[in-house]
Amino acid sequence: MKKTYHTTEQIIRILREAETSGQSNEEVCRQRNISPQTFYHWKSKYEIEYITSEQLINQLFLKMLSHPHRADSNFARWQKFLRLHEWNRKSQGSIAPVAERLQRFPFAHDISKQQDILDSVPLLSQGHALLQAALGDSLGYSSSDGRKLNNTRKARLTQWRLVMAFSGFETLSKGLILPRQRDWNKPRFGEFIREMDGCLGLSKTQPLAILPPPGRGNRMQLRFFEASHLKEGGAMARLLNLNPHDIQLLAEWIEGKTALNQWDERLRLAKTFRNCTAHGVLSAHKACEFGFVPAFKELAANLGSFTDAIFSHLIK
Repeated sequence: MKKTYHTTEQIIRILREAETSGQSNEEVCRQRNISPQTFYHWKSKYEIEYITSEQLINQLFLKMLSHPHRADSNFARWQKFLRLHEWNRKSQGSIAPVAERLQRFPFAHDISKQQDILDSVPLLSQGHALLQAALGDSLGYSSSDGRKLNNTRKARLTQWRLVMAFSGFETLSKGLILPRQRDWNKPRFGEFIREMDGCLGLSKTQPLAILPPPGRGNRMQLRFFEASHLKEGGAMARLLNLNPHDIQLLAEWIEGKTALNQWDERLRLAKTFRNCTAHGVLSAHKACEFGFVPAFKELAANLGSFTDAIFSHLIK
């Protein structure tokens, strides 16, 4: 009998079908003409690849709920400031001192537009909650049954930590700018980061070291992005909400042509990886193969540092 070979993408598709179709594993094996032994070998190897993003994010949130923020953190001090001024969405008297803090940032809020202030403050807490879920120390590299995860499954978890961290940062940041600018077109994301960096002084107080390129045969990585039609721009780039500068930055980092030691460059790369992951362009298997995983960890930590600086500026 001729042996049939399956690509990683085909294997993951079969595993997802078994997970979501309502059929038994044996029925899926018969329909796909594979043995049960092969199916369970695949399931053990690629387990976390076919878990949906919603399931993984729910797991991260459950971890977060059992790991509250530190009482001495800048976010905790911000919460204390809000309680001191009896902040709530119905209390008009508490708006002025909170609005004064928000006006410390670029693209400042108009204190006369109270609804903008009322809408913005919850975004700060929601964004912080997402970041805390992504960066919490309680998130270990083991499966629900206690087994250690292999490298691909670790990469998958690290990828989605970055996705959640960036989503938290994005949510929080939109609380600092005017509602009409929250589509990231006015201002653009890179412009927003540069303005915030100038306000917070991060380039002086927390200068970034060089982010090492992946270093695993950059031709292979560049071929992947060429095959995904990212380098030409066009429909795929528009789908991923990436402009030519973002794509060029990614290519230059892969080739070792940029140090990536500026805050706006670092967070633009985080945005690129978030979008590629969320839209399924960059699988965990490829991320692991290309050596991107250390960068995912560093970028998520950078988002946490930038956010902490924001709350520090709020409570000064």
